[in-house]
Amino acid sequence: MVRSRYWVSCIGASALAVSAVGIDKPARADSTAGTAVAEALFRDAVQLLLADKVDEACPKFLESQAIDPSLGTLLYLATCHEKQGRTASAWSEFTSAKDWAERTNQGERAAFARRHLTPLEQRLSNVLLRAPEIPGLHIKVDNGVLSVAAVGTPLPLDPGQHTIAVEAEGYMPWHTTVTIPVEPGSTEVTVPQLEPVHTSLPPPSTTPNPVEGGHEKAPTAGPGNSVPLWIGAGVAGAGVVAGSIFGGLAVGARNSAADACTNNRCTQSGLSDIDNAKTFATVSTVGFCVGLGGALVAGYFALRGGGGEPATRASTGLLQTWTVTPNVSPNGAILTLGTRLE
Repeated sequence: MVRSRYWVSCIGASALAVSAVGIDKPARADSTAGTAVAEALFRDAVQLLLADKVDEACPKFLESQAIDPSLGTLLYLATCHEKQGRTASAWSEFTSAKDWAERTNQGERAAFARRHLTPLEQRLSNVLLRAPEIPGLHIKVDNGVLSVAAVGTPLPLDPGQHTIAVEAEGYMPWHTTVTIPVEPGSTEVTVPQLEPVHTSLPPPSTTPNPVEGGHEKAPTAGPGNSVPLWIGAGVAGAGVVAGSIFGGLAVGARNSAADACTNNRCTQSGLSDIDNAKTFATVSTVGFCVGLGGALVAGYFALRGGGGEPATRASTGLLQTWTVTPNVSPNGAILTLGTRLE
């Protein structure tokens, strides 16, 4: 290390005297570029501090210490922060410097740090955090992360504004801004119970029918909800037409069979007419049943005020669909009208 280290002695209340105490390590010809940068920052910061330009000097001391840590630079940084009014930072740095000096048997520097620690401890402003017991709780004060063990312990902070943020997996994050006063004392911050994050999907939304006078208002006819009425009417018309046509064919086939059958004996043609008459009669019956079903559907939706949507959402959130199912058997035909949920 090539740069000399100095430490600061206070004379009176506001004067500083800088005295050289030697070189921490012998000069080396192979000094790195980082060490040279740290040396330049340190020398510039000393000149700024002597000129009482504290706000400009402190960041340079801090950067020099980050690049090439040294006890002398740490003492200067602590002194600069003390003059700047950052009592918590200065107290922490003087504490570290005292421990460093004691480990390395630098009694004069250790005594210098102790002389500053006593008045700083009397000026400290603290924040006292109160937080609920939540597994995996993370606490941040500005850019520093605190452990849960810090909850309930007075923590020294520099006077001014600070941001406190709390988060935990499965909960909504929370943050606040607190102003720490210059006067010594303790500011309490209580973290509220965090709100759990709701991951379940909301239930399907349903739109209830408007209520007037305690009764549900029937839906009005419109372009989209009149389809079932017209479908029912069309099915009814088609069923009646088909039933009439095949009914006529059944009557004709029956008359033809009667002519071809005498004395309970029928020709091949007569037997064929009998089979055709049965088939036509069955189809005619199905046609009339379909027509009747269509008429019932059309009448139902007409009474409701123009019909409802062909496929609607029931109160359960499922899709409700109307169905018309014909069933034909040798004994007759049945038309079934119903709904199904999908």
